[in-house]
Amino acid sequence: MVDLIRYNTGPQGTPGYMIAGSWICATLELPWKSNQPNISCIPEGIYHCTLVKSPKFGWCYWVKKVPGRTVIRIHRGCFAGDRKLGLISRTYGCILQGRYHGQIGRQEAVLVSRPTIKDFIEVMNGEDFELKIVNFF
Repeated sequence: MVDLIRYNTGPQGTPGYMIAGSWICATLELPWKSNQPNISCIPEGIYHCTLVKSPKFGWCYWVKKVPGRTVIRIHRGCFAGDRKLGLISRTYGCILQGRYHGQIGRQEAVLVSRPTIKDFIEVMNGEDFELKIVNFF
């Protein structure tokens, strides 16, 4: 079981931490907007994840059977802001991973994303896993 603990949500995104045994990374997702496609992070719950090769992101994990959503992945990227407010986002509902939370310019971000994805796939040995998402906000 891999845990994703979210601790806040707002216009700049939904930051959290992903924990796989002793391995941990920073995450960033879109703000919570009642699971609306393309503008919200996904709901709390337990999801099955499978390694896939995306034409855009390369190797990444697919988060399967998210209610009302399709093609939710764990992939590289830095920003997950509310586009309607003019913020940058590199996700339409997926989970971004990085080594740290930080800022780029005036926007919240996850940093060192590409190596973090690679490390996560290695830690998971490319195997399927269950992802448990919990909100603490």
